[in-house]
Amino acid sequence: MDFYVYVYLDPRRIGKFTYLDYSFDFEPFYIGKGRKWRHRSHLLEVKRGKYSNLPKNNVIKNILDAGLEPIILKYRENLEEKDAFLLESDMIEKIGRSDLSNGPLRNLSNGGEGNGNRKLTEEHRKNISVSKKGKCTDNMRIHLKKIHSSMKGNKRTLGMKFSKESIEKIISSHIKPIVKLDLDGNYIEEFSSIKEAMEKTGISMKKVLRGTGKTAGGFRWVYKNIRNND
Repeated sequence: MDFYVYVYLDPRRIGKFTYLDYSFDFEPFYIGKGRKWRHRSHLLEVKRGKYSNLPKNNVIKNILDAGLEPIILKYRENLEEKDAFLLESDMIEKIGRSDLSNGPLRNLSNGGEGNGNRKLTEEHRKNISVSKKGKCTDNMRIHLKKIHSSMKGNKRTLGMKFSKESIEKIISSHIKPIVKLDLDGNYIEEFSSIKEAMEKTGISMKKVLRGTGKTAGGFRWVYKNIRNND
C-alpha cells in the first residue's frame, strides 16, 4: 500500500481543466505512478541537465526557464501497485495524450510500465492488455469505482481545487527572484524573475541558473539567497 499516482501541472496555464472524473485548476501535462521519491525524479533530472529529449522533460525545462517550477501533486496515495496502475491508466485515457492529439498529457504510453520482474496474474495481464487498447474490463471498472469512491470528500484527491488566492500564492511561490553579480561575486542588481532579467538586460542566464554554465553576459547569476562563490 505504498504506491501513489502523481500529476505534473503547468503553473503557466491557469483555468478550469476538466476531463470527465478529473478536474484541475492548472493544466496537467504528465501522469505517473510510483513510490518514495519517484514523483520528483523528472524535475530533478531536468534541473541536473541529465535527461532525454522527451516531451514531458521539454515542458519542465520551459517552465524552469520561465522562472517557475511545475506543480507536482500526489493525486492518490496508499495504493496497491495494481490499483495505482489502473488509476494511472484511467487518468491518461480520460485526460488524453498530446502525441495522439486527444489531450494535453506528454505521456508516450497508456501507463503500466516499470513492472520489473514482478509476476503478474493472468487477470492483471488481461487488464494491462485491454487498457493499452483503450478498453476496460469489468474488474478494472470495479477497482476504479472503489478508488473513486474512496476519494469522495477528500479535497486533496479530487484534482486539487484552488481558490483564486491560493492560485496566486502557488504562482508566487514558484517564481524565484535572481541576483546579478560581478565576476567577484559582488551584488549588482536584483530581478523578480528570469523573464524580467532577460527582458531588461537582453542576456540569457538560463544555463547559469541551471548549473550548466558559470557566467552569462560577463556576469554571474544566482537565485536570491543562493549565493555561490565557487
